[in-house]
Amino acid sequence: MVLKQYSIAIHAFGRNPDFDATIDPIVRIQASRLRRNLEQYYKEEGIEDEIMIALPKGSYMPEFSQISLENQTNTPPLNNSDVSSNSIALFPLKNLSAKNDMQQIVEGFSEELVMELGRYKHLQIVRMHEIDNATTKNAFARFSLEGSMRYSKHTIKISIGVVDNHSQILLWSYQQKFDIEKCNLIKVQEDVASAVAHQIAGMNGVLPEKLYAESNWENMQNPTAYATYLHFYKYTKDPTPEHAAELLEKVTQVVEKEPEFALGWAVLTRLYTDAYQFSQNQEFLNKALEFGEKATELQPNNQACQTYYAYALMANNQLGKSQWHCEIGLSLNPNSVHYAGAIGFLYCLMDKLEKGYELIQRSIEVDFQYPKWFHIGTFLYFLKKRDYNRALIEANKFDKSVYWSSLIKLVACHKLQQNKQASLHLEELKEIKPDFFEMSLEYIKSMVKAEFAVKEIFESLEAVSNYTSETITTK
Repeated sequence: MVLKQYSIAIHAFGRNPDFDATIDPIVRIQASRLRRNLEQYYKEEGIEDEIMIALPKGSYMPEFSQISLENQTNTPPLNNSDVSSNSIALFPLKNLSAKNDMQQIVEGFSEELVMELGRYKHLQIVRMHEIDNATTKNAFARFSLEGSMRYSKHTIKISIGVVDNHSQILLWSYQQKFDIEKCNLIKVQEDVASAVAHQIAGMNGVLPEKLYAESNWENMQNPTAYATYLHFYKYTKDPTPEHAAELLEKVTQVVEKEPEFALGWAVLTRLYTDAYQFSQNQEFLNKALEFGEKATELQPNNQACQTYYAYALMANNQLGKSQWHCEIGLSLNPNSVHYAGAIGFLYCLMDKLEKGYELIQRSIEVDFQYPKWFHIGTFLYFLKKRDYNRALIEANKFDKSVYWSSLIKLVACHKLQQNKQASLHLEELKEIKPDFFEMSLEYIKSMVKAEFAVKEIFESLEAVSNYTSETITTK
């Protein structure tokens, strides 16, 4: 018996008989995810199993092998030189209450923390049992997360801290009290674990910020993969052609040395799509599509890979496929503030405005350091509602010196008949992007896929250009 993509798609995933693997790569993605999960399982929970199951690359037939008992050894602690800088040891939370019946709640919260932090694929998670010796902790991971839960008659108190094992400095701490009678303990576990994971491992979290400060990335002749990815975090807040060009060179060096580095290919996907938006050079978009497919094949359960490939597909007008990858990306970690907002931004560009606006707002409410380009999406939301005052407010929040910032302000001012202010934004646009007017419609359509928005942006641009020309002629 030989298992094929088609039969798996039909019988396992319920696809229709007209299934086409080139359009819907569900089988490849899930098979790749299964391979990685199996590898991880036999490194951790299944380390003492006697039977090993593997799924060889290029095949969908599982292979079974017996592991000899003499080969089953406990994994020794890592040496300091082997510890990755982006690793964190998670210790079970301590139950400091006299109530032993609360131990189940404590263990459940510990599991929630593991699950939420595990969603951030740039971070290496090491699950630990209790170890008091600081040197031993340092041998397993660069950072440690420890905490406790206390109970009184009516109150539960959660305390968590992250320690730098190199310096023994407490980098971050969290404490919160809840009224037991007024809260749902399971929901408390979920909400707190999500918030803690975001503050630790999110794009602006304490660990990326700490490691970024140490990276000395600008002076590296041979940048490391993770240091490069940290620098990309900063780029996402303020993407410019100059920053993109600098990053492209170094990220390309990294993936040449580490071709299995999925996040590297994902970053290149984002950078080349941005380069296409800056220049309208189709070759850049072709590279973005190629690298995005590679990234998702290498690591399909990585949110960055799925999100940036969706961005490239959207730019290439493959909207159905882009939305499909957006859905996968969102499902991988709906609590990731940055990527949920980025996916919401893509939804807004593709005229899925209600869903997109909700995701962006949720991101903005949680993370004050969110990328300001999210406001292109919220601007489009109010533009469609014809709430031009609010559209202008959203446009003004995008306060970066990039051409889309000036363009959406121009549109909002034109809609409010603020012609003089619209003319000023037109002049800004000419200064920031002199070649914009040679192919203005192409620039607009390469970013915005909502037909109503393309029409209104282009018509406003023409109207303000005409008004400005007439004003100059009159003078």
